Amino acid sequence: MKINPKMLIAKALMEIENPAFGELLKATNLSRPALTEHLKDMVEKGLIESVKSEKDKRKIVYKINENEIILFTKEELINAIESTIDRKLTVKEREAIERILVESVRPSFAELIKMYNPSDEIISTKGTIDDVLDLINALIVGYMMFDKFKDLLDLKYNDVEEYSKLFSSTPFMPPLYKGIKYVPESFFKDWIETNVFKSSIAYPLLEFTSKSLDLMGSMKMKNGKDKKN
Repeated sequence: MKINPKMLIAKALMEIENPAFGELLKATNLSRPALTEHLKDMVEKGLIESVKSEKDKRKIVYKINENEIILFTKEELINAIESTIDRKLTVKEREAIERILVESVRPSFAELIKMYNPSDEIISTKGTIDDVLDLINALIVGYMMFDKFKDLLDLKYNDVEEYSKLFSSTPFMPPLYKGIKYVPESFFKDWIETNVFKSSIAYPLLEFTSKSLDLMGSMKMKNGKDKKN
């Protein structure tokens, strides 16, 4: 797998608190010119910040900008999302999607980056916008499944926290599924009709899981009726 230098930098920034250039050089194993180039690009895009160290004012340290989505700006991702659904988001949809990107997709994407291993082609994320769109696919599946799960597990509609805990064995899922409550219905309806969603692994998985849950729901109702009788 081709190494993504920005993924290595982002991973190092998560593992080391406010690292200086030398620390990043050692952690990423990039060449000095390559690290300089990618840091410059990420700083200019506002993805990371370069600030004077509080411990040593002569030293410049780096940290991730928490208002952007690690490797991408919110605007880049909004553009990709609008391109996917082939229309502009409404004002309310955009507010909701931006919140989802910052509060749910960002921490979920961070968990994937922490697992980044360029030598593992099976589970390693590539650090592309497609990875983020795949997270949106997963969120949409979670959104669809939540209605079915809440009936089976007697969850309240706003009990997303409890629902997300069901997936705690997969670190990137709980933070992602906390965004379920912000998904606009109009956006959801358009997203499930996109090629990005229908061509993803999420689509057949959704159909299988949905049918399984419907069957479980029917069995639950039948058992309830049997007990009454």
